[in-house]
Amino acid sequence: MGGVPELTEDGRTGLLVPSGEEILLTGAIDRVLANRALAGQLAEAGRRRVLNEFDVAHLVRDYERQYLELLGRKAIT
Repeated sequence: MGGVPELTEDGRTGLLVPSGEEILLTGAIDRVLANRALAGQLAEAGRRRVLNEFDVAHLVRDYERQYLELLGRKAIT
């Protein structure tokens, strides 16, 4: 499924379907199309998650933390 599961919480910010499961995918699409409230809830929760967890400042802090952690493990000569 690639990076999609890292971004999507099944049933909260979207609907995850295993790769190659066309019938399950069709069912998930039908479910969202038939329930506009659900579609709106998933979209809003996804938007909030991206803004809170994947904004540029957050990503920069994560990279900085990782670099500092790696530097701490190696002696710099």
